[in-house]
Amino acid sequence: MQMISKFVTRVSLLIVFMFVFAACAPVQGFVQLPAEQQAAITGLFIALFALGFDWLIGFAPWLEWFRQYREPWAIAASLAFTTWLQNILPTGFEDISIKGVGFILAIFAAVIPYLVVRKILARRGVRGFVG
Repeated sequence: MQMISKFVTRVSLLIVFMFVFAACAPVQGFVQLPAEQQAAITGLFIALFALGFDWLIGFAPWLEWFRQYREPWAIAASLAFTTWLQNILPTGFEDISIKGVGFILAIFAAVIPYLVVRKILARRGVRGFVG
């Protein structure tokens, strides 16, 4: 229970700090990410928040009522993260910054499904994935 409390506290502080840093960021440095990348970031946050909330509910079933708030929290966190990211990217190198963010999103798009499939296959006992 104490581990869950620490996890929730850390995630809440991270979200608050992201909002604060996004609001206090300098106006001069702003790179507008394409809509596709913003949608990918939002989708990634929704997936991670869904997994996080399900993990949390697995440890504390009485938090089942909390499940209805996972999408709004994920969208708010992704908005804060996207704003923060657009503010910290260098404006002198917009094209490289946008391609770098796209590259990182592509790595996530390749690695996360592999890890999920690997875990499913390991549970089923498929040779080469056990362990």
